[in-house]
Amino acid sequence: MKVDEIVKRMLVCNLRRWLEDLNGWLKWTIDAIERSDTVEEVMYWKKRLLTVMLDNLPLSVGHCYFCLKHDMKCDECEYARVHGFCVRRDSDYKRIVDEVKRLREMIDELYYRDESYDQA
Repeated sequence: MKVDEIVKRMLVCNLRRWLEDLNGWLKWTIDAIERSDTVEEVMYWKKRLLTVMLDNLPLSVGHCYFCLKHDMKCDECEYARVHGFCVRRDSDYKRIVDEVKRLREMIDELYYRDESYDQA
């Protein structure tokens, strides 16, 4: 399948905007880590960095070549023919999104729980 150059340009534009936004968040979070005075602050901000990255994976409609190409008309979507309609529970896309959500929940629960690392 030959790429549609207009759709590709829209996708690249959206991805560049996404990257700019994400870089801003990452820089801000890394700066917060740099300003941290305690290990606990470092861990808090590192956890935020991980969750920001997961929350901002380019998995939305504006980052999907096929959604842009077909203007959200799923019945015309080549991706849907292979992977299932994204909105359906059994689609590959939905499975990916669910795994990202699960990983984010695990990081929220396990990575850092406001514990103290003092050796008292």
